[in-house]
Amino acid sequence: MHRLASLLAICLALLSVGLTALGPDFADLPFIDIYKVPDDAMVPGHVWIRLKPELSGQLQRLEHENGTLASFGIAELDELNRRFEVSKISQIFYSPAHRSEFIQRHRDWGLHLWYEISFASKADIRDVVMAYRGLEGSVAWAEPEYKKVLYEAVVGQNQEPPETLNRWTPNDPYYSSQWHYNNTGQQGGTVDCDIDLPEAWDLEKGHQDVIVAVIDGGIQTNHPDLNNNIWSGVGYNFVSGSSTINPEDHGTHVAGTVAAENNNSTGVCGIAGGNGNTKGVSLMSCQVFDGQNQGGFANAPVWAADNGAAISQNSWGYQYPDVYNQSDLNAINYFNANGGGTVLNGGVTIFAAGNDEAEGNFYPGCYSGAFAVAATNNQDKKAYYSNWGTWVDISAPGGETTYYSTRGILSTITGNNYAWYQGTSMACPHVSGAAALIISYAHRNGLTLTNTELKTILQSTADNHYGVNPSYTNKLGSGRLNLYNALLAVQPPLNPPQNLAATSTHASVTLTWDAPEAMTPNSYKVYRNSSYLATTGNLTYTDLNVTDGVTYSYYVVASYNDGDSDPSNTVNATPNTFPPTNLTAVGGDTVVNLSWTAAGGRGAEEEFLDERNISGYRIYRDGSSLTTVTGTSYSDHSVVNGTTYSYWVTTLYSNPTGESAASNTAEATPQAVSFAVIGSGTGTTATTEGCPINIYKKSLHGQSVYTAAELNAAGLYGPTDITQLGFYVATAPDLALPNFRMRMKHTTATDVANWISADGLTTVYSSASYQPVPGNWDLLILSTPFAWNGIDNIVIDTDFDRVATESATGTVRYTNMSNGYRYGRSTYSDMGETFTGGLVSVYRPDVKLGFVYVEPAGPEIAVDPLSLNYGEVEVGQTSVKQFTIHSTGDETLSGSITTPAGYTVSVAGRKGQKNLGESRNTLSFSLPV
Repeated sequence: MHRLASLLAICLALLSVGLTALGPDFADLPFIDIYKVPDDAMVPGHVWIRLKPELSGQLQRLEHENGTLASFGIAELDELNRRFEVSKISQIFYSPAHRSEFIQRHRDWGLHLWYEISFASKADIRDVVMAYRGLEGSVAWAEPEYKKVLYEAVVGQNQEPPETLNRWTPNDPYYSSQWHYNNTGQQGGTVDCDIDLPEAWDLEKGHQDVIVAVIDGGIQTNHPDLNNNIWSGVGYNFVSGSSTINPEDHGTHVAGTVAAENNNSTGVCGIAGGNGNTKGVSLMSCQVFDGQNQGGFANAPVWAADNGAAISQNSWGYQYPDVYNQSDLNAINYFNANGGGTVLNGGVTIFAAGNDEAEGNFYPGCYSGAFAVAATNNQDKKAYYSNWGTWVDISAPGGETTYYSTRGILSTITGNNYAWYQGTSMACPHVSGAAALIISYAHRNGLTLTNTELKTILQSTADNHYGVNPSYTNKLGSGRLNLYNALLAVQPPLNPPQNLAATSTHASVTLTWDAPEAMTPNSYKVYRNSSYLATTGNLTYTDLNVTDGVTYSYYVVASYNDGDSDPSNTVNATPNTFPPTNLTAVGGDTVVNLSWTAAGGRGAEEEFLDERNISGYRIYRDGSSLTTVTGTSYSDHSVVNGTTYSYWVTTLYSNPTGESAASNTAEATPQAVSFAVIGSGTGTTATTEGCPINIYKKSLHGQSVYTAAELNAAGLYGPTDITQLGFYVATAPDLALPNFRMRMKHTTATDVANWISADGLTTVYSSASYQPVPGNWDLLILSTPFAWNGIDNIVIDTDFDRVATESATGTVRYTNMSNGYRYGRSTYSDMGETFTGGLVSVYRPDVKLGFVYVEPAGPEIAVDPLSLNYGEVEVGQTSVKQFTIHSTGDETLSGSITTPAGYTVSVAGRKGQKNLGESRNTLSFSLPV
């Protein structure tokens, strides 16, 4: 009955393939003619629609309240909603249980495109569906919700005494009544027509890291035979939308088959229920049936996957064959791709085949994304009620209670009781429990299976039962589940070292790696250029017998008592001297501030090794050695304002000594720095109000404009270089701002009534992690000084990427000004490149600017304003506009002003003067320095 593990390993290798990352578009599924579907197959009063992906951005901008909308803001859709008297629009995949960190993944899967449309119209629901399908501009799909049912049959309580067995036997008193685990011929059964659970328990009894989502009625989580194996988060009631699980017999019975606690002197055994000292697998209760109510079939698998479930156990189906909801199938695809937690690569969705005693398309079991289970009796024959078909993947004991209740499946029910049930509902958790036990065994031995490998193991190791089922050949799956064979097919590997990395420096290469997963080798063998190099017991090795400029390849193997592992990943390294990179020089007042990126290779700034390490960096100024430092920054104070200096930096090595080539060259001219404050306000922005450092939402992008007139009034004239900039930080945000960026450009706009485009914005400052300092002006030295032309207004544009956790923190001082500050912010997206939408406030941040004047060469002119708008002037009337000419150069500015016909010019003497001089068509002027 047992097959050779070596043959199974070969089969597994051949059949192991990856799952598609995203679900299909369902075009390959049979079309449902809804006009042939019975009325009672559909839930009345609402339909489900999926909007087109191109509407995704528009939907994200809509205000959803607890997953509901007032309207879509899409003309054709809103008009149809009015026609059918729509009373509620709600997101199908919304649940308060969903965790925010998975919202983007849900959007990537298109789950946010699904809506339930509740209507009061008396129109035929089929006509309603077809009307929504006809909205080709907005609706990708529409469907009714098809009713679901549990596959169940209930019979009497268990009273049978235990039976004594020779191998490890749990002390649970009803274990011997569970013939489906160990069939000794009791109740007229055929010996060994079982899942070989006692043999399997010799290898594995369950690991609590493996989570099984029981998507069913609620589990009695305090049942004395289940409570120790309930998942730490318990579960969620998707019918009521709360964390309160209402116990149901069906869900409790299913849960007991998967993981009733073993060897606890109580009740029954579960397939993966532990051994009494250590816990079995963890049961997650996802309640979708609650009394006469049902719901949440699409949300439950998504939530289960997001919370680490590896197995989705489903003993339910649609009330009629040949119907399915795409939203439910989409959720199955999501679970298969994103489930598995830390123990399986992808999830596995297991479904009961159904109890209609028929061959047909019974969804979701017959869906390609489901692993379908038919039921057998205690003689390995197809249970009389079980559905069958080529889509069935495997069979498992489901029992028959027609004549003898004890020929059913014995498990837990509510009220701390036990009962025999029959049905594919009972066969299905046998496979879910078996899958959980296989995963436990692999996980305990350091092996992470893929979901495809797991399904292959289950199918390829099943016992052929077609000898007693000749009428159903190839329609009851690959055979009846044999769990012992399945565990034998799991071959824990000799795991190799992980994450081999190489860092090279002057005349040496250092290798580092991580230990093999879940295994401890005796030693490690290092190979260079495919030849054995050395053996070490450490997780690092330094190769000193190398030559600068030569490239070497390395890999490492782990040595065990049973042999050597496969090689680790291969890495290449070229020992050499490495110069620093990204040298920048910024001039200040009698100082030049230098910074650079540490040299690559082993022994960078944060490492100080005994051999061949980087000892420091040598700074050169104007071609001569200036000093040596160990860090990656230096302030040169031995400079004179107005003089331009040129710098480069080299890396210094020791043992053996060496010096790298030069870094890039950077120049700077130190100059006296003056400061100007723009904004006279003393108020502080609210903690929920947008400002450059506020994290009420995770990411923020904002703009504010400061006019040339304001800069002049503060004592700042151009042309000049703005070298420092900062806001008055009243209170700091709780977290540092990731990838904080400050950009600037000239503009003719006087405020931010509209977004100022990204065209021409120059990044003047950036920081991977900026933590504002509260209580004063937090001045930042600009890595790229902004050259203000002295004429135009300037826009200051700031943004930062999403912080880990949003909070109402981060405030600045502001001045009240109409259209003073425009910003966009989001919890879900980085906003730095978004220049549409958002909010505008009157709280323009006060700003302090540090600047140095750029010495002009010769006469320079500045005119304010650059243009005059007279509008319409009535005949016989006069309109007077004033402008000012500034001499900003270092020589006398001379010239003339000539007006076109109909205009004259005169001297006002000073700005705002009422008495004008003589008007003329040409006016000469001469302005001193």
